[in-house]
Amino acid sequence: MKKEYKLYKLIPILRKLGVFMRTLKMINSHETQFLMNSLRKACQIGTVLGIVSVFFASGCSSTNNLTLQGKVTDLQNQQIAVQNERDAWKNRYEELANSNRVQVHAIAASRHQIQTLQAEQLVLQKQLKDTLEQVANTQKQNEYLSNQLAKYEDIRRSQEQGTTFLSNKSENKGTELSVPSPIAGVGGTQDAYLPSIPGTVVSTHGNKIHIELPGNTLFESSGSLSPSGQNLIRQVAKVVSQRYPNAMIDIQGHVSTYQKVSAGFKDPKQQTMSQAMMVRDVMVNEHFFGDESLNVSAHGTNSPIISSGTEKGAQRNYRVELVITPNSGE
Repeated sequence: MKKEYKLYKLIPILRKLGVFMRTLKMINSHETQFLMNSLRKACQIGTVLGIVSVFFASGCSSTNNLTLQGKVTDLQNQQIAVQNERDAWKNRYEELANSNRVQVHAIAASRHQIQTLQAEQLVLQKQLKDTLEQVANTQKQNEYLSNQLAKYEDIRRSQEQGTTFLSNKSENKGTELSVPSPIAGVGGTQDAYLPSIPGTVVSTHGNKIHIELPGNTLFESSGSLSPSGQNLIRQVAKVVSQRYPNAMIDIQGHVSTYQKVSAGFKDPKQQTMSQAMMVRDVMVNEHFFGDESLNVSAHGTNSPIISSGTEKGAQRNYRVELVITPNSGE
């Protein structure tokens, strides 16, 4: 095939010889006639060989073209097969992706539901804890009231006995005496009557006197001290300082269990401490008590008096409570 290709390359050379021959013919020389005939035959032979070479080369080229065309067809078929396989994998990937998205949404919904249930559980646990604390406080109050009732009953019986005894003496000697009725558990006879201060709730627990100052009266909605609250503190401080000048007073801040913390405070503990300090400052700055007689404590939502489940209960639990311990000589 390489030799035929070289013969094909002789065609331009033979054509040049033909041109040369025609040139010699135009010269019309007898000496060159023989040479011209020889060259003409050579040219004819070269032309035939060139044509054969071209034809053979063309035939070989066609064979190669057919072979290449077959390979191209095979490659195209393989490409189509690969494309189909790629499309199949792409469809499978999209199916898996859709399935994964559905599962992700389902997992997210389950997590949200779990978080909601956990939050509800925490609320229920807190409510249960508050309820148990309220039950405990109620039991303590019930025990205290039972004790107080027993003491009052003893006092009543002793008064009845004393009155009968005095009546008998009066009949015999013509004299009359009166018997005081002190409250058991509180100081001497001077503490027989609890101070009565409008707008407050006064009670006794053992040998201590508790005075509740309502938070809605003392403070604005922002948590700051109101003018009416200052007046109430002055009234209470005046009565207590006159009645118990040497007493120790614990100023306790309280808020309702479900009460929203006022602006400027980060939590109920901080709010109750700040509000108890406001009451203390009025009592000290206006010279009702010395600083050494007062103690301030914050109880947040930990010590409700009654359940905060009602509006009335929530209002009563929001308070500043003065816990007074009278001096033994007062």
